[in-house]
Amino acid sequence: MRKIAILVLVAAMFMLNACSGKDTDTSSLSENLKTEYAFYEDSIKNIKSTMGLSQEQADNVFTVLVTECGINEKVQYVFKGNSDNTYSVWAGLLQLEVTLKDNAVDTVMNGTQQIYPAIHKNLLMQAKVKEDKVMNGFGTEQIGERAYIEISKEDLRNVTQEDFKEFANSVVKDSGYNWVSIICNDGTGICFIGSMEYVAQYGKIDDEGAIEEVIGDITIGDSEIYIYEER
Repeated sequence: MRKIAILVLVAAMFMLNACSGKDTDTSSLSENLKTEYAFYEDSIKNIKSTMGLSQEQADNVFTVLVTECGINEKVQYVFKGNSDNTYSVWAGLLQLEVTLKDNAVDTVMNGTQQIYPAIHKNLLMQAKVKEDKVMNGFGTEQIGERAYIEISKEDLRNVTQEDFKEFANSVVKDSGYNWVSIICNDGTGICFIGSMEYVAQYGKIDDEGAIEEVIGDITIGDSEIYIYEER
């Protein structure tokens, strides 16, 4: 029997303190960026001149763009935006909207999506909660109600401990449903028994969102961490 912690929270976040500039050797940073990125020198000129930044500030902006925002080639164009401190940055097929605050990157948008700082979204809470009747064995009388959401298996793999806990406490706990299911597109899923947020099963799901073949059990262990135990 194999016992593992599920839905591990990714808590590591890399943030650049671009505003302070303290204890920063600008010359050393520039030389390091020049060595690491062949397109640095051509890119930094556009960033520095159009945004009106010092060398150190421009280096910090460049670092955010390449390490956090997906830029991996020359910044071809930088245009002043419609509002103060907003700029349109073009690099290959990427067109990003960069907003500065105190001469440092505040936000970066790719279309309507904010990519810096990254916004974590709880996909379980974003999914629409659907309800259905629970009938007796003869199908003649309603004896309760169940709830379920539908989510891709890939999205379920990206769910964190905090996401799972939020869903369990917000949707499952004291809900009055006979059961609550998280249904994946491959015929598997998770089913909470009744309104009990502290216990669930993973396995093959039937047409009513219940587990027809149990693969593993999910319970709360020490420190309120959900634990998955394979059967």
